[in-house]
Amino acid sequence: MGKIANKLVKKRLIYLTFLFILFTLCSGCVKSCKIRPDLEKIGDSALKNKENLMETNLKSGKVACNF
Repeated sequence: MGKIANKLVKKRLIYLTFLFILFTLCSGCVKSCKIRPDLEKIGDSALKNKENLMETNLKSGKVACNF
């Protein structure tokens, strides 16, 4: 391999090592996360689409985490 290829491999390894350390440290920080549907947005979408409830957006949610 040439010098440029070696530099690219080293940069990738450094980048992957940094990401691994970051995710390892941050994974212990999150104690409890709650994922709930956003009923307000779902209700608003249902009111806008009274005639055709098949178009109601049911994919709204809220995420709350304690760090």
